[in-house]
Amino acid sequence: MSEVTAYNNDNYLPLLWQYYSNYRASLFKLIQGLELRSTTQDQSVIEAVTFLLDNEHRRGKWLPPTVELDFISEAWRKLIKTQKRNNPMYLRRPFEICIFSQVTIALTFLKSGVRGKGQQPMELSLISTRII
Repeated sequence: MSEVTAYNNDNYLPLLWQYYSNYRASLFKLIQGLELRSTTQDQSVIEAVTFLLDNEHRRGKWLPPTVELDFISEAWRKLIKTQKRNNPMYLRRPFEICIFSQVTIALTFLKSGVRGKGQQPMELSLISTRII
């Protein structure tokens, strides 16, 4: 049913989990091996990545909404933000996919600096956009 809804709404985001789930552990290892730095004063993506890494062990459906998501699209916000017993919550699976996607976008557009831990900065042009 989600496939039909996604197709009719021209929104593929709800369909990504089936592709992402097989690569979840690898993506966490990848992002743990990188040192991300914002090239601007805006630290929201870095804070979201830190929150993502802090919650890697979680397998439940929900995450507490303790980071701002102003940098993501409205489509992602609609998918991630929800209510549980009248309390705001984030849905974990879409949150993870979104943050990995945002890191990929940031690296692609050179908005974040990245280097291997303990290494000199890497050429961002070498980062593949086919992570997800």
